[in-house]
Amino acid sequence: MVQVSEPPQRSRKREITVAVGDALVASVPFADGALAVAYVKAVSASYERRQQQWARDVTAALADLSDRVGGLSLESLAQNDTFLDTLAHASRIAVSTGQQEKLDALRNAVLNAALPSGDIDADTQAIFLRHIGDLTPSHLHMLKLLVDVSSSDRSTDDMVLLHQHRAKFQTAQARGFYEQLDRDLSAAGLIYQGIIWDALRRAGEHPPEVMPTSTGLAFLRFITDPRGNFENDGGPHP
Repeated sequence: MVQVSEPPQRSRKREITVAVGDALVASVPFADGALAVAYVKAVSASYERRQQQWARDVTAALADLSDRVGGLSLESLAQNDTFLDTLAHASRIAVSTGQQEKLDALRNAVLNAALPSGDIDADTQAIFLRHIGDLTPSHLHMLKLLVDVSSSDRSTDDMVLLHQHRAKFQTAQARGFYEQLDRDLSAAGLIYQGIIWDALRRAGEHPPEVMPTSTGLAFLRFITDPRGNFENDGGPHP
């Protein structure tokens, strides 16, 4: 098993950031100095906890992936600029969110970027990471549902969930929400405009054919955990 060392509990960069925050607060004449500094330190500590938890999760996931994928090593990843860029970009987004769905998507993106067989170029990876940062868990859930209900092996649970969304869609307030999801996902190039409307409108008639775009499918693969495709012995899953 590849050993991955975790980052130090407090970096010099973090200390400097906190000190700069203190100085900025002190420069505001109408702020209560002690209270404001305490606030900055509390916020900084919260972000640092997020950073440390993200580092632990990614470290464990990469170590697990390296056990499953032959030829994958941290030494090779350390020389892979595309992977390092993806890791840095994902880490910046991870610290800014507390939503587990987005953290899972970011971790999976890092794992897919680490695969020697990865076929997504650096620019596309950066665009996909931006989508993870911009979209909400509702966007991600809806995109995955559209793929699942269009699959030939769709489950009863998938169709039940689609009908639940359809029931909400009947109300004027919720309809605006779903229309916004459609606009956002289509603007990102992940679906064709109007397919959420079509899927919910026709859910009671027959399983809709509402596959996302090829870009949407590639995005979903990028944010899906790849470890299930590999056995623990380093070979691909049959």
